[in-house]
Amino acid sequence: MDDLKNMLAEVEVGTEVTAFGKTTTGAEVTRTGVLLAEPEDMRATHDGKKVPAIRVRVGEEGTDPAKRSTWTTLIPGHGSIRPAGHLQSASEDQEPTEPDWHALPASSLAHGTPFLYGGKGTKGTTPKNPVRVTVGNSRFSGLDLISDSGEVVASLKNSNKVWAATIPQGWEPEQDDTEHQDVTGLGLGKPVYHVTTGKLVGYWTPEAFTPVED
Repeated sequence: MDDLKNMLAEVEVGTEVTAFGKTTTGAEVTRTGVLLAEPEDMRATHDGKKVPAIRVRVGEEGTDPAKRSTWTTLIPGHGSIRPAGHLQSASEDQEPTEPDWHALPASSLAHGTPFLYGGKGTKGTTPKNPVRVTVGNSRFSGLDLISDSGEVVASLKNSNKVWAATIPQGWEPEQDDTEHQDVTGLGLGKPVYHVTTGKLVGYWTPEAFTPVED
């Protein structure tokens, strides 16, 4: 519950937010809009048990917060609320920038939104070898981070702090400067990543470029 309280402390009624939680029927939902009313402590059913939860009301400005279509139930370990646009991909008209890193609880990461993962955000660490990922395979106790290739990059507890950042326009993974290094060990050459999406598109050697088949 403390994680949810900390997230709620960063938003206020009338501001644009994105909330991930459950509807009144128990279905998972993500709503982006104005926080229409003060959050309300409540109890909700999750995994067949009654647990402490918080209800927020998110919708278009001027919407009656009594409408159930705005209700989003935030359950500890299975819900989040954050300022709208936080950890969204950069728009295409932005100039290239360095990632703006934040050490965030895993439970606050946006479901389905690509972002850069830089490792666990433990005290004294710094982001290393950032990878473009999305949140997938959510569980009551945690979640998985999935790369564009479908690989599970990290399995996290909701309480884990992680380094996360928006994806700057023009970002691409740092690559080893060792000339002609074959990082695959298969004779394919150095990996080449798409300048915008960060997706692996092929391998390069001085003799040839080998594209990755979709």
